[in-house]
Amino acid sequence: MRGIRIFSLFSVVLFSLTVLNAQNDGAMLYAHGNVTLNGQAVESSTSIFTGDRLDTADSSVVTINRSGSSIVVNPNSSIQYGQSSIEIMRGTARLSTLAGMSAQAGQLTITPKAGTAKFDVVRSDNGTSVTTREGALTLRDGSRTMTLEPGTTTLFASSNGKEEVSILPTERITTLNSALKPDIPVCEKVSLCFGIGDASEHHPCHCRPPQ
Repeated sequence: MRGIRIFSLFSVVLFSLTVLNAQNDGAMLYAHGNVTLNGQAVESSTSIFTGDRLDTADSSVVTINRSGSSIVVNPNSSIQYGQSSIEIMRGTARLSTLAGMSAQAGQLTITPKAGTAKFDVVRSDNGTSVTTREGALTLRDGSRTMTLEPGTTTLFASSNGKEEVSILPTERITTLNSALKPDIPVCEKVSLCFGIGDASEHHPCHCRPPQ
């Protein structure tokens, strides 16, 4: 009987620690389409924890919600989830944060300057594009630090294995953003496009470049 009581107490403690860890470290993932988490298919929703790798296929999108932050991952993208940041290995992710959540893309670190921001990161073999919708961002690539003001975009274009910063005219940035995005269709509704090179959070698509 005593052994059963000890085992029961141990189970309660273990369960409490698991719940506490989930509250502090985990988040909820909501999948639409062909999505895998650490190589395993996700049907609709599940928890995601630090170190987990997420991959989306064609016409698939994921929303990750945690206290103070949300992340939308577009089709044909790969990210690794972290406690206070995400690493974007391929594709497109949008972060909305009130808690200073940051993003990593190769050598580039993107951090909300005042803790609150909404921004997009697009990473491909051609480089990394960063657009801030709300709130200024601090960008660091190991040797340089720059500030990206709200409503602007910058492109870290790869050249000879190195990433070089280019601040481009609006129409040129839009064209490059579309080229960097995964192979997804153009948004049929103009209302889905809220800014330069935008992609709908709920209907995977990208905005048409200006003619």
